[in-house]
Amino acid sequence: MKKILWTSALLLVAALTGFAGAGSLPRTDVNPALLYWQAFNLFPRLTEAEAEAFLTEPPSLPQGEGERIAAQYDNAFRLIRRAVLMRVSCDWGTDLADGPRALIANVARLRHTVQAAQARAHYALEAGRPRDAAEDLVATLVLGRHSGARRTLVATMVGIGTEEAVVAFVAANFDRFSPESLRLLVQQCDAAPPRPTVRQAMETERVVFWAWLIARLEDIQAACPDDTSKGLAGVRELFRSAVGDGDRMVDDLIEDCGHTTTGLVTSLRQLGGFYDQVSKIAGSTPPALEDETAAMQERVASHPNHLPQMFIPDVGGARKSEIRAATHAVMLRAAVALRLEGQAGFQKVRDPFGTGPFTLRPVTSRSGQASFELESELGRSWTNLALSFKGSSDTAGRP
Repeated sequence: MKKILWTSALLLVAALTGFAGAGSLPRTDVNPALLYWQAFNLFPRLTEAEAEAFLTEPPSLPQGEGERIAAQYDNAFRLIRRAVLMRVSCDWGTDLADGPRALIANVARLRHTVQAAQARAHYALEAGRPRDAAEDLVATLVLGRHSGARRTLVATMVGIGTEEAVVAFVAANFDRFSPESLRLLVQQCDAAPPRPTVRQAMETERVVFWAWLIARLEDIQAACPDDTSKGLAGVRELFRSAVGDGDRMVDDLIEDCGHTTTGLVTSLRQLGGFYDQVSKIAGSTPPALEDETAAMQERVASHPNHLPQMFIPDVGGARKSEIRAATHAVMLRAAVALRLEGQAGFQKVRDPFGTGPFTLRPVTSRSGQASFELESELGRSWTNLALSFKGSSDTAGRP
């Protein structure tokens, strides 16, 4: 009787959860952040010597030793790859109501993932497994896109840096990827979540930092309307815990604002105009970016107190990094089109900041290694925008 009841209970659980046995389809409704946190906990504990040799670019371990350490990451990357298949949004559990103290994705673990993916891809390519390399790399790129899901500036820039690292690795090892693996890489990049933007991040920063801090200061002001010393003690504690600036900076700020909480609130509210200008720069086109950034820097430097220096980030530099990453991502697509379809395919991929395809130049290094370089028209005025791909451009269209 007990066995019958137990079997019935299992069948009921199966019906409620949708479990259909070993042949059921994999879930696609798991929060990717949950998979990433599990993966981070599965990272192996490398010795200092192993980490230095394995996690550098390129890694310096012999093939056999490198493959041994790479295999220790298999379970972690199985979860990171699985996150690519999820069809629900990534929620890191961040509560923006916590303001500057809101938790974001573990930046150290994200960077570790990039390093491990590059090392694993290196040894997979050496062993003739380009598909494995491509799957690890594109899964890491998707993780970078997901890292900016809460759209803070730090998380957005980490995501952009992650994507840049993946694209740079593929370009530096381009000739070692098979056509099939390159096709897979492009297809999965197309299906990846959209890249969080600097403008979106600054809209969040405006709420999470500026508006949140004004609200907290108003709380202090309401609690201590006549007690200046107690109120300023609360201000100091707030800035130290939430903003992280040193005592000297906070003391200078309090002095700038007349040693009153009211003065601080008034000065903070005046930053609204700065955020309006920041939002404009965050979506600026390349021709206007330099002038708009210079104007902002001059406005910050000439302001009568330290608040803009504390709260207004280098959004011009962030926007420039974003444009560079977007351009390099399209360059990768153009290089893959050249490899798979020849010049006809290459001509279809347009320079996002030009009037046609990218400029293609064959390059030969001093060692005799052939490669080709793609350059955007934007590169005429910006530096570090061209991207070199290892391998000869005349092999285009060949398997």
